Amino acid sequence: MNVNPNKDDWSEEVWEHLRQKLNGRIPGGCRPIDVETYRHNVSLIGGINLCEYFHPDSERPKTHYCNDRARGANVGQRIDHFIVEKSLVDNSKGLKVKDFKTLQSLGAFRGTSDHCPLWCELRRDESHTEQQHAVEVLNVTTGRLSRTMFRKQPVCSRGLEGQPTDCLLDSGSGFSIFNPEEGTNEETDPLFKHMKRQHSEEILVKGLCGMMRSRTGVSFTIGWEKDKVTLSHGIVLKNHVPAILGREFEIWVG
Repeated sequence: MNVNPNKDDWSEEVWEHLRQKLNGRIPGGCRPIDVETYRHNVSLIGGINLCEYFHPDSERPKTHYCNDRARGANVGQRIDHFIVEKSLVDNSKGLKVKDFKTLQSLGAFRGTSDHCPLWCELRRDESHTEQQHAVEVLNVTTGRLSRTMFRKQPVCSRGLEGQPTDCLLDSGSGFSIFNPEEGTNEETDPLFKHMKRQHSEEILVKGLCGMMRSRTGVSFTIGWEKDKVTLSHGIVLKNHVPAILGREFEIWVG
């Protein structure tokens, strides 16, 4: 970010070689506008600076030195940062940052970058893995196997083939697995039977609700507004699966 959030993050001597050019001005990265912008951006995500979290009282290590002499005298700046949501450090469950280090021995000297690498360790509390579901998608025709972790997500309403449809938020892939309405199947569901068929490969989806089967790939339009839609693709389960909420759910399958 090239910013020093606190006054003690930079050394006065670091600007000695630019003293005449600065002519009394505060250097970039140390100005009030730089610090205010940094703090505003951090607050937008409810963030916390990992170095400040792991070094609440002690002197925080610098991350940038302009030369070997400055590094030896610890005349530098702390202008590189890891910012994370506060939930990643104060949550007692799920994914959590366990450790953070500034690797001063691996940077900021001759032959390397003038910046020191930052490192952090994230771990997941295994006792809370029940919040996720392992999903395995096997294309029997091609032999391709994909695995993912499907996390419970909020249901929203969106336009599917021009019709408002409840579904789970997309994980980013645009790959959808469609669940026919109760009492219908891939052939008789009033919505899916009108979608354009793309292929008839045999696909097995393992997880969530046991083994689910599909043989129908479809393309469809999707969007938040009627005049703003995009083309996507997915597969339709052979039969309705009662335990799946909504008409569709979406997962990343690589």
